[in-house]
Amino acid sequence: MVSRPVFSAELADFPAFAPELLEPISEEETDRYLTDDDFTLEEKFDGTRLSVNLDGGVCAAYNRLGGFIPVPVDVEQAIRALGCKSVWLDGEFEFGKFVVYDLLALEGQDYRELPQSYRRQRLEILISDAPFIRLSAEYLGTEEKTAALAMFRNRGIEGVVFK
Repeated sequence: MVSRPVFSAELADFPAFAPELLEPISEEETDRYLTDDDFTLEEKFDGTRLSVNLDGGVCAAYNRLGGFIPVPVDVEQAIRALGCKSVWLDGEFEFGKFVVYDLLALEGQDYRELPQSYRRQRLEILISDAPFIRLSAEYLGTEEKTAALAMFRNRGIEGVVFK
């Protein structure tokens, strides 16, 4: 993975980022989220956390603790190819792809306090044909979430995330 260094002066106006760290939940909580239609299910990836913010021509990335890290060149090129003046995507770098699971800001509007369903809809439109960027699969409804969880457990993946 080739990365371009980012200089601290370029990052002076970038917002602080404190990602929410995931904590394991009990089997009872899992059952509650599976049957609650207010929650969706997504695969928890085992890659490198990568939250990428393009603003004012500068592209910066944050790690899982909110610190700045170099942006992989392929990721930066893919973000710039979206054609946005400013965009902030949250995801992971896994197996040579940027897997995105959240839209934090777009064209100067902070999306972090907006409903997850709205952010997801905007994200689906934004990266529908994007090269090098993959949208994480989202599972809705009790039957779909339960089937996805069983499939992930059978595959032995790291876990799932309820949103």
